[in-house]
Amino acid sequence: MLGQLIPEAVEKISPSVVSITSTFAPGRGRSGGPAVATGTGLAVHAAGYLVTNGHVVAGAARVSARLHDGRSVDATVLGSDPATDIALLLLPGTRLVPAPLGDSERVRAGEPVVAIGHSLGLPGTPTVSFGVVSARHRPMGGSDWVLEGLLQTDAAVNPGNSGGPLVTLTPEVIGINTAMVPYAQGVGFAVPVNTVRLVFRDLIDYGRVLRPWIGVVASPASRLGVGGVQLLEVQPQGPAAAAGLRAGDLLVEVGLAPVTSLRELLSALRTGRLGSHLSVRYLRGETPGRSELELREAPLSSVPSRVPPTSPR
Repeated sequence: MLGQLIPEAVEKISPSVVSITSTFAPGRGRSGGPAVATGTGLAVHAAGYLVTNGHVVAGAARVSARLHDGRSVDATVLGSDPATDIALLLLPGTRLVPAPLGDSERVRAGEPVVAIGHSLGLPGTPTVSFGVVSARHRPMGGSDWVLEGLLQTDAAVNPGNSGGPLVTLTPEVIGINTAMVPYAQGVGFAVPVNTVRLVFRDLIDYGRVLRPWIGVVASPASRLGVGGVQLLEVQPQGPAAAAGLRAGDLLVEVGLAPVTSLRELLSALRTGRLGSHLSVRYLRGETPGRSELELREAPLSSVPSRVPPTSPR
């Protein structure tokens, strides 16, 4: 069964997979000449739109894409989101075959997947590796960067795979491969496709990702059998402070949605538009409270500007 499903999935998705070449200014190479890095991109709209990893194209003087049919086209970088390591590219005047996108929230640990990409920048068709989804909602971070909510897979993710799709056998794209752990075997990470959708739409509409911000540091907690998110810090000038929230309060509901984790809190905040208000329900000690929380755009200082050094190009 797998012997048939795997090649069928690869055949269905491969026309949407492109090879990305980034050329950097003179001086970046070992001999003082232009440095070249390779990665992978995925077509997400027929009108020439691609997504890839931000670190694949960051700082490049020129970016080109080699399509499934062998054509090479110069690409324009429309925007990049450091917090998710996703960049949006446009191939002007080029029709693409968009990949079918799935729902990464429906993915289960143990589900078989294939990673497709132009490993090591080798010429020809993309390479394929097979594995399973090892875990969901994984964080990966360092001293001054963090990627959150990632899919972990044991399908091999090699240099050159960055920006390529992680695909179910349905087949549907459930993630964009972004990082590997070089000192471990079978540990790769992908940005969930639901996150990629949000980034793609915001970069097209606004040129940046609009993130709701309430000015808190929070952690999952449990008190008296009630799940919630505990506020560890509340910034004095932030929306949470203006709503009367304090450090130590336990958020249990935002916008009528219960919150028991940071992921659920972020998801609830994204249901509102910037400038709007969401109702919040909280516990202060054993005393319940309600308030209205204004959604503001996250300040630039809260968005990371670097990506993992373990990211493969």
